[in-house]
Amino acid sequence: MVGRGVAFYEAKKKEFSSQLAHEEMQVERRSLIRRMGQIGQMIVGVGSMALITILMVLVVSAVVGLLLLLVLYLLKSFLGIDMFKDSHLSDWF
Repeated sequence: MVGRGVAFYEAKKKEFSSQLAHEEMQVERRSLIRRMGQIGQMIVGVGSMALITILMVLVVSAVVGLLLLLVLYLLKSFLGIDMFKDSHLSDWF
C-alpha cells in the first residue's frame, strides 16, 4: 500500500514537472515572440524616421533652390542685372 502511494506520488511529481517544463517553454516562446515584435516595431520606427529626414532634406533643398531662382529672376527683371550674360549654353555642355 505504501509502495503504491510512493509510486503514485512519483508519477504525479513527474507529470507535474513535465507539465511545468511545457508551460515554461510556452511562456518563453510568447516572450520571444513579443520581443521580436518590439524589435520589428523599433526597426520600422527608425526606418520611417530616416525616410522622413531624407524627404525633409529634399524639400528644404528644393525650397532653397526655388528661392535662389526667384532672387536671380528678380535681380534680372527689376534691376536689369543679368548674372549669366557672359555664360552660354555651350559652356555647360
